[in-house]
Amino acid sequence: MEATGNYKAYKLKDIDNIKVINDKINYKSITMWSAFPFMVKMFNPNADAQTLTFRYSDGKKNFTDNQTGSEWNFDGKSINGDLSGKTLSRLPFD
Repeated sequence: MEATGNYKAYKLKDIDNIKVINDKINYKSITMWSAFPFMVKMFNPNADAQTLTFRYSDGKKNFTDNQTGSEWNFDGKSINGDLSGKTLSRLPFD
């Protein structure tokens, strides 16, 4: 990921193991999710004028934000909770 000349690298197997990375690149928040082996999506974690952080729920196979408890699917759409119907913006990831 490049952000205004700054780079960070993440090992795919590490993302697969922990399922969620909440981080910042060049002072901008990002979240990376892996719900399936070797499949990672990266999003801008801002919704409803707040920056969200996430955790993975293995039992439900989805993601939950720590701020509102809303549940999100792998496509970045909130499917349950206060932010239901909101969608996170997908970021390019190479």
